Amino acid sequence: MMAVAKHVAEAHEDGIWTCAWTKQGHIVTGSVDECCSVWDANTLEQKKTFKKNLLGVVSVVSNSDGKTIATSSIDSVLRFWNPLSESSEPVGFIDAGPVEAWTLSFHPDDKTVISGTQKGTVNVWDVESCQKTQSFKGSSGEGVDAFVMSVAYSPDGAQIATGGLNGAINVWDAKSGDKAAEFEGHELPVRSISWSPDGQVLLSACDDSTVQAYDVARPGKPFETFYAHRSWALGVAFSPDNRHFATCSSDRTVKIWDLNMKTCVAEMMGHQDQVWEVAYSPDGGELCSCADDGAVQVYSIAAAQAAAAEAEKKDAGEKEAAAAPA
Repeated sequence: MMAVAKHVAEAHEDGIWTCAWTKQGHIVTGSVDECCSVWDANTLEQKKTFKKNLLGVVSVVSNSDGKTIATSSIDSVLRFWNPLSESSEPVGFIDAGPVEAWTLSFHPDDKTVISGTQKGTVNVWDVESCQKTQSFKGSSGEGVDAFVMSVAYSPDGAQIATGGLNGAINVWDAKSGDKAAEFEGHELPVRSISWSPDGQVLLSACDDSTVQAYDVARPGKPFETFYAHRSWALGVAFSPDNRHFATCSSDRTVKIWDLNMKTCVAEMMGHQDQVWEVAYSPDGGELCSCADDGAVQVYSIAAAQAAAAEAEKKDAGEKEAAAAPA
């Protein structure tokens, strides 16, 4: 069990659906209370609150240097914010139109952001002009099942992965919008997807309580299925070390997994309601989570690893002492 290092019990007045960790040392949270808040990652002191996200924030993402934050809200508006500015007004916004914006992902070059939509398309938006530059079919479903619930650019920006309400996972060519690969394994909503930092592995978190791991170069079935939680797996995020990943669930737990060993190496509790998203710090030393209980939690991975190493060293010493002749 990994201890909670930092905790804010009432970070928002309602459930928190999304969070991100920026390279400016900020944790950003988005809530059903229509606010996006910026927190000092070291102290969890609230630095700024962005309002006007009508009906609640669905997704919050940071660009590569942490100087621009994008939010999407249930009113189907994308808003861009500067967390370093004294102003709390958006620096740009896009009225995407009915059901035209859900989860977001920044391109690695920060020039575009994509949004999955409830009608099954992926829209590409230019950050500077706030104009749509491309739209393509991002789902293999029809009707309600077409809903693209999760999107993610690959680390090199050449591909886009999508997860659907119908359980479909696809990879698309970012330039042409053509389907590059299709993956099997889920039949229920895929609420979160994450690329490995080297772009070789794709993870999916699903309402079937599992997390699937796919070899991007080999479309089809997963190479590993993690029976991750006792209820819906709501979020998944790869660690910067390219080996570990974190998951969160409606069972109120957060877990860390070793991809090579195919096992859970840490489990964290503390939330009083379902946990919607997890995000690693840029150096991978910490992890944050947000939940429907309105709380934000931060866990120290480095401290837990040091404690585990010390415990292992102590155990080895005791065994060596016990085996020594009297």
